[in-house]
Amino acid sequence: MRVRDVNAIELGGRSGTVAAAATAAGPTLAAARLRGFSLVELMVATAVGAILLLGLTDVMIDSKTAYEREEQFARLQESGRVAALAVARQLRRNRSMACRSLGAHAALGTLSVKACALLDLEAGEPCDTDAVLRPGGHLLAPERALGYDAADAGSTWWLEDLPAAGRANVAERWLRGDVLVIWGVADDGVGLRQPVGASRDGPLQLDALHPRMSQRAPVLITDCQHADVFEITGPDDARQSSARPYLTHGRAAPRLGAGNASEYLARAYDWRPSRSAAGRRIAAPGVPARVHALDYDVYFVCCADLDTGRLQSGADVRRCEAGGRNADTDRFRPSLCGWNLRTARSQPLVTDIADLRITYSGDRDGDGRLDFFAHDQSLNPTAGWVHRQRAWAAVQSADVEVLAASPRATGVLEPAPAARQHWPPNGAGSGGLHPDTLGAGLAPERRLHKRFRMTVVMRARTPWSARP
Repeated sequence: MRVRDVNAIELGGRSGTVAAAATAAGPTLAAARLRGFSLVELMVATAVGAILLLGLTDVMIDSKTAYEREEQFARLQESGRVAALAVARQLRRNRSMACRSLGAHAALGTLSVKACALLDLEAGEPCDTDAVLRPGGHLLAPERALGYDAADAGSTWWLEDLPAAGRANVAERWLRGDVLVIWGVADDGVGLRQPVGASRDGPLQLDALHPRMSQRAPVLITDCQHADVFEITGPDDARQSSARPYLTHGRAAPRLGAGNASEYLARAYDWRPSRSAAGRRIAAPGVPARVHALDYDVYFVCCADLDTGRLQSGADVRRCEAGGRNADTDRFRPSLCGWNLRTARSQPLVTDIADLRITYSGDRDGDGRLDFFAHDQSLNPTAGWVHRQRAWAAVQSADVEVLAASPRATGVLEPAPAARQHWPPNGAGSGGLHPDTLGAGLAPERRLHKRFRMTVVMRARTPWSARP
């Protein structure tokens, strides 16, 4: 027999011995080798796995919710800060007349408003005669309103001191909140190239052209003693010659109707030329006249369609309210809007601005101390209060409150009210929610809301510039 066969026999012998031993030990060892997990073990493993999976799911959901919440809060912060800063920047120059204050012009009678859009005309009264240039007959007088309180919407004085075109435009697009009126000049102006005045009804030759100096834009010319406000009737800035820019200020403008009540300015304005030894033009002692772009803007909360960028008007404004007309509060969002006299239209400036509240501070007796000011009690100097007290000429500063909302709902389980009880006015210290509180009356929702507040001093009403 060969060796290979012997080995096979020996191996077979050992295998037989092992098998015999396993058989002798009974079926227990063999069954143990073939048996899997028991039902109890499977149930315990499944329960542990489910607990771990639920824990991981909760962690992921919390992380995603926190991320979305922080993202929405960042968007909210950005919208609120941009809106508050934009309004505050414009409000600082309110009633600015370049170098002489509006109060001084009113006291001395040195301001003449020729622009028909800024004249307080009666219904149907034509703007084609100097007879409309009556004292106080324009919308830039100190006693004219700088704002309107939402509580007075629908009253006889609601928007009454706005230009006629602005009054209709804002009333059609206003959603909620107070209305703020801002006008004035904010630049250094441009100089004249030749004299102009009552005996010179020709165009104003300028050293340069301001970007906002185009047809239908109001401008102010002043020599720091007298001032005229008129509407540019031509030409359009696209046709200006870079070497010799000019503005016209006639009564009628093509396609625009009457621009000004008079062809002439109230007085002669000069750049006071003289000649140096070298033959160059230089300014003689005195203040040469300069021309400034005058902005007139109205800020309010409107309803904007985020898909098209168009503003809603009439009954469609309610689309920004839950349950309103064809409400879709993700597409139609409350926004801060501005109406401009030069463009004669409103446009959205900052989206997701849910409410706007303005209160005022001022010195009525001229002693250098505030007689009324914004505070946290129920008697706040709102626009309606200032109007009833006939105190618009005394207003020196304003508190601007902006309520910003997140663009989308967050992971908050329960809807929350937009207003807070500790915001002013707080019901004379009672802690209750006052009807005039920012955001009062808004339906609870899952969006985030934050209040931004800024106190802004109007530079033209500061003591060093308000004196004649």
